[in-house]
Amino acid sequence: MRKSLDTVFNFQRKHFKEIAGIGAGEAASFAVSGVPFIGAAVGLVVKFGLEVLSDTAEIKAPVLEPGKHGDFISEDAFYLENVYRNETPIWRGIPYTQTHSFIEEIIAAKRASIRIRPSPDFFEITPFEDQTLEALRDAAEAEFRAQRRITHDSDIIRLDAVSRDDDALLLDISRTKYSRQARSNLVLDFSPGGKGQSLRQALSAENFGYLPNLSDTRLANTIGLAILIFYKDNGRLTPFFVPRTREVAIFNKGEWHCTASGAAEWPLNPEQTPKTFQAYILDDLFAELREEVGLNPEDLSNILPLALCREFARGGKPQMFFIGFTDLSHAELMDRMEKARKITLPRAEPTEVYRMPFFRFPPKFPDAESIARSFEEKGFTSEAAANLFYATRFLQAAEKREAQSP
Repeated sequence: MRKSLDTVFNFQRKHFKEIAGIGAGEAASFAVSGVPFIGAAVGLVVKFGLEVLSDTAEIKAPVLEPGKHGDFISEDAFYLENVYRNETPIWRGIPYTQTHSFIEEIIAAKRASIRIRPSPDFFEITPFEDQTLEALRDAAEAEFRAQRRITHDSDIIRLDAVSRDDDALLLDISRTKYSRQARSNLVLDFSPGGKGQSLRQALSAENFGYLPNLSDTRLANTIGLAILIFYKDNGRLTPFFVPRTREVAIFNKGEWHCTASGAAEWPLNPEQTPKTFQAYILDDLFAELREEVGLNPEDLSNILPLALCREFARGGKPQMFFIGFTDLSHAELMDRMEKARKITLPRAEPTEVYRMPFFRFPPKFPDAESIARSFEEKGFTSEAAANLFYATRFLQAAEKREAQSP
C-alpha cells in the first residue's frame, strides 16, 4: 500500500514510446544494417572512446589498461572477486553484488516505490579493537588528505539497513561525514610501503569470502549515486559517458565514467526537508548532474532507479544506479558540460570530469553481458560498466514488454 512519504517511479507504455519514438522507416534500416535495436524503433549504439587523441590537452596517453591497484583502493576485478569469492557479482568481472533490482517491478507493475527512514542520530564509525589498525587508519587518512582526495568534510548519507515495507523498498539512513569514508571504505588497501596488513585483509579474515555486513559500524557504508543519461544520435539511443579525472578519490585512472556520480549528501536543512527519497536522494542526484555536466531537471525525463548494489572495491559500500533520458543533442550536452567545468575549475575541490575529447567508435555489442564484460579492456570504470549493464538490461526488458503488448 502506498504511503504519503513514498517516492514512486512510474513507467507506463507512453513513457517507453517517448524514449523509443522514431520512425518505422529508420527502424527498418537499423535492422537491415545489423545494428541491434530496442523496441520497434530505437537502436542502442554504445558510442564512446577507445582512445584519447594525443593532442587532447588534459588527458595524456596512454589512458587505457591503467594499473588497477591504487594507493588506497584496488579496483582489480579478479583480485576483488577472489577476496569476496562467496559473493555473487552482477556479472563476472564487474565487482558489484546486487541487493535489489528495480527493473522487474518497473516493467511488470509499471512502478517502483522507495521509502526512507532517517535517523536523528549522527553515525560515528567505531574503532578496530586492534590498535595497529587504528594507527593504519590515521596514516591512511593523513595521506588521503595530503594527496588532496578530500578538501571539505561534507555531511553524507550512510545506509544502515535495507528492508521491504509493504510494496516499497525501505532504506534506513543516518548522517555521517565524508572523512569517515576516508578512514574506512576509501582506504581499504592502504599499506605504508606495501608492508603490513591492510584494512581489507583484516576484515576479510573475519568474513571468510563475504563482504562485511552492511551494519558493520567500522565502515561508513555511505550511499553512492550513479546515473547514465541517454540521448538520441541520429535516432539511436546513445549513453553519454564522460572522461573521469585523476583528481578524485576513486576511479581516478582517466577512464570513461557514468554521466554523473557521487556520494549522497545529507540535506543542509533536514528539519525543513521532507523525509522522502525524492528530497534526500534524488535532489542530490540532480545536484551532481548540474555540477558535473551542467544538466538541470527540466533537461531530463524518465529518471528511474535500476538497482541497489554493494561494491567490492570499497568493501560493500552501497551504490544506486539510475537511468535517464534527454532530448538534448550531443553538441548541446558537450556545451553544457564544458560550462559546468569552467565553474568547477576555480574551486578548491577536485574536478571530476575532463574536457570531452574527440573519440573513435568501438565495436557494437549485441547484449548487456558483452557490453559489461568489455569495460576492463575498453577503458571503463567498473561503476560505468555496472551502470551500463543495468541500463541495457532495463532497455531490453522494456522492449520485450512492449513487444508483448497488444
